[in-house]
Amino acid sequence: MLADHTKLGIDTMVQTVPVDRMAHVVTDEAADLEVVQALRAAGVAVHVAHYAPSPAPDGADPTV
Repeated sequence: MLADHTKLGIDTMVQTVPVDRMAHVVTDEAADLEVVQALRAAGVAVHVAHYAPSPAPDGADPTV
């Protein structure tokens, strides 16, 4: 399952995948640590993607 931090641990009216049916979750580094730990404790492999900004093109201001 792919879910960014705004989707993990949020109760909705529709459940997409029960935790016991998940094998892997890919999320971003802003995910709540407690939610990530709970998923891992349930046997789900959680993969956290880290943001790495692209280098600025030659001559460009990297702060923009």
